[in-house]
Amino acid sequence: MATDDELITWTVHDYLEGWYDAEAPRMDRALHPDLIKRRPAGGGGAILATDFLLEACAEGEGTRAAGRWVKIGMAGVRGDIARAVVRSLPCREYLHLIGTGGGRKIAGALGMPQ
Repeated sequence: MATDDELITWTVHDYLEGWYDAEAPRMDRALHPDLIKRRPAGGGGAILATDFLLEACAEGEGTRAAGRWVKIGMAGVRGDIARAVVRSLPCREYLHLIGTGGGRKIAGALGMPQ
C-alpha cells in the first residue's frame, strides 16, 4: 500500500508532467474539478480554474518550458488534507491537496515564476 508521501508525489508528477508533455488526461487525474490556481500581481496576477488549465495543457502551453526539473517537498499531511511545495521550471508552487474517492487531488495552488 502506498504511503501518503508517495500518493502526493504521484499526484504532483501527474500534474506537472502532464503539463510539460501536453497530456491533459494525465494532468486532469491530479486536479480537483473546483481547483483554483492563483498568481500574485508580481507573477502575472492571474486566477486560473481547472478547465482553463486543462485547455492550455491540451494546446501545448507547457511544452514551451526551456528546461524541465521538479523538486517536491512535503509541507504537511493530516488525514485527507496535505500541503506540498513544488520547485520546478518555470515556477514555485504551494499546493493544497485533498483526499477523494479517486485519490489525492490538487484543490488549490499558489504559484509564481522562479
